[in-house]
Amino acid sequence: MVERADPPPVGRPHRRVVDVAYFKSGPTCDALGKAVAPEIAFIGRSNVGKSSLLNSMTRTKLVRTSRTPGQTRSVNLFTATLGRVGRSGDVSERRPIVLADLPGYGYAEMSKADRAKLSRLL
Repeated sequence: MVERADPPPVGRPHRRVVDVAYFKSGPTCDALGKAVAPEIAFIGRSNVGKSSLLNSMTRTKLVRTSRTPGQTRSVNLFTATLGRVGRSGDVSERRPIVLADLPGYGYAEMSKADRAKLSRLL
């Protein structure tokens, strides 16, 4: 788990990812097993910044990013804790969630077999 000490927030209470860790990867959803917590999936075209968005949300460099489209070829899961951050910076109401980084579609150069495999996955 990656725990961060961020400066106290200014203003009203809000929710934030307070810790995150790599969980597992798999070529298909069936290979990943049953859900262990509510899941939030990030899906979209290749090279639009899904992995960068995950890094930004979690304030880490946990998810690998690349300039080359289509580098994410499997479903990557990350366990995270969503916490309610109060005015004083204290974290309460911790809730486990799973963040899913899904492969992109569209721009990536891949074989027809890989495209078919990806379409079955999504």
